[in-house]
Amino acid sequence: EQFPERWMGAFDLLDEVWAPSDFCRTAIAAVSPKPVLRIPHAIELLPDAAVSRETLGMPRSSLTVLYVFDAMSVMARKNPLAAVQAFRQAFGPDDDVSLILKVSHSSAAPEAMAQLRQACAGTKATIIDRVMDRVEVASLIRHADIVLSLHRSEGFGLTLAEAMSAGKLVICTGYSGNMDFTMPGSALPTNYSLVPVGESNEPYDESALWAEPDIEHAAALLRQAHLDPAMRLRIGEEAKRRIRRDLSPQAVGLMMRRRLEALHRRLRD
Repeated sequence: EQFPERWMGAFDLLDEVWAPSDFCRTAIAAVSPKPVLRIPHAIELLPDAAVSRETLGMPRSSLTVLYVFDAMSVMARKNPLAAVQAFRQAFGPDDDVSLILKVSHSSAAPEAMAQLRQACAGTKATIIDRVMDRVEVASLIRHADIVLSLHRSEGFGLTLAEAMSAGKLVICTGYSGNMDFTMPGSALPTNYSLVPVGESNEPYDESALWAEPDIEHAAALLRQAHLDPAMRLRIGEEAKRRIRRDLSPQAVGLMMRRRLEALHRRLRD
């Protein structure tokens, strides 16, 4: 929630800041000497799955929960360990449910990855540890039933928006940039509490705040989603409608065009 003071010199290079979410806009505008506007990322519709589950390394199950993260994006922020904890609470060994943890650049966080692998032991969790191209990632999301993100903070939440554009049910921390589009009705946001970032989470200041998601609430939402496929479909359809209406290239492009036209008129006048 706090813009690092050591980055203030970056504003000298800019005339205006376009932030991808209200969360980012609020944090940056609090200290920026330049105008700050919300211009979100544009979300193109995901193509249909072109790669099979088997090729991707996804096991077969009646329900598949997907968690996508990059170990270079600060593991504590992406918080995949919380996904395993919530999955353990939600499902027992007799439930035909699988958790897929898709990680890129795992070598950037060897200790955190070792802890994650240990947490997955004895569960129906599969770690897919490799960089995928766009076609493979789109197929991974298409094959999933639920996309989960128990992050501590997101500037936007690109994977969540892409999953919603494909009509997938998203369960996520009810905090930060994703809350522009993962509001109740189009997703299932979890409860959380605010806590200090703490040490060893650079580039974030240790005194800044981020979210600690409620694991029990996340587990309850996972269980509810498993037991109510009609709800998954209903919320997924609303998610698709919202993303296509508010975050399509056409909608975001129009926002950009109107702002650029306003700036042009100001310069001309």
